[in-house]
Amino acid sequence: MQAHTFQQNACSTLPGPYLNLACKEDPAHLGEKHDAINLDLLAVDEFTGTVLKNIRNFVQGDVCEIETIFPDHKFQTAILGEFLEHVSTSYGHKVLDTIHRFLPAGGNLVLTFPLDDRPAKGQHGADKLKVLVGTKESPDFTTWHSHRWTDEELDELLSPDKWTIKHKEVLHYGFTKNGGWGLVLEKNSAE
Repeated sequence: MQAHTFQQNACSTLPGPYLNLACKEDPAHLGEKHDAINLDLLAVDEFTGTVLKNIRNFVQGDVCEIETIFPDHKFQTAILGEFLEHVSTSYGHKVLDTIHRFLPAGGNLVLTFPLDDRPAKGQHGADKLKVLVGTKESPDFTTWHSHRWTDEELDELLSPDKWTIKHKEVLHYGFTKNGGWGLVLEKNSAE
């Protein structure tokens, strides 16, 4: 299954309202099809030139600031697609801890990400390889797929004291033979 189809199918079965985190240009059309709020750090997609404020329900902001941006915790389902492969292990934990605090008890998180082990220069031209958070020597968030999550790292990230895995499926990504994962998680406890 393709990642965007997985996201659409999950939103068709999970309760809203929906928050599509790190949405880029909303390639799964979650704003249009499910009235999701689309949040992204950047105002313009660096690869396509798409002005993201023109995307349906777009809000510019940092995933790690969602508690400030949306203080009323109205969302039942958050979608974080094609993000984890861009971040370090520590930043991935920071983001998922933020989402866990943000969602209500019983809230859902839809995750999709490739297991891409291509070198950075095999993904984009040198002019597109940028560190968005962190430093060149210690990047936390990059424009390229800088992290292939191991099973052990995922087990730690998706700690059973915080999340229950409701569904896990192998996804097809055309740019890597390794495929990737689609997961639906349920928050276990209130903060």
